[in-house]
Amino acid sequence: MNEVELIQNLIDRLDKLPNRDGIELDALQRRAKMIIKTIFGEKSEYLKDLTEIRFIPPIFNEKPSEEYLNESWDGGKKRLRNLFNTMLEELKLKLKK
Repeated sequence: MNEVELIQNLIDRLDKLPNRDGIELDALQRRAKMIIKTIFGEKSEYLKDLTEIRFIPPIFNEKPSEEYLNESWDGGKKRLRNLFNTMLEELKLKLKK
């Protein structure tokens, strides 16, 4: 698999990520971390960006509503998709040079 295919595979896995499945999310994030390090290097900003994406809301004294939990999950997925798409675009730009 080439580098573009690796990142496209991350996007495909994200699209299939079941709602609020922490185990699958963990596997996806670990794979993304490995791919980022391999393609973009140990000091890549993408690594920092990856670790800053949150899928659960901050903890409050009261239990958050299901709607709020789902909104947080969906927001995390959108930010992760944006990250993967940016990585993909950077790779494609490098290949055109």
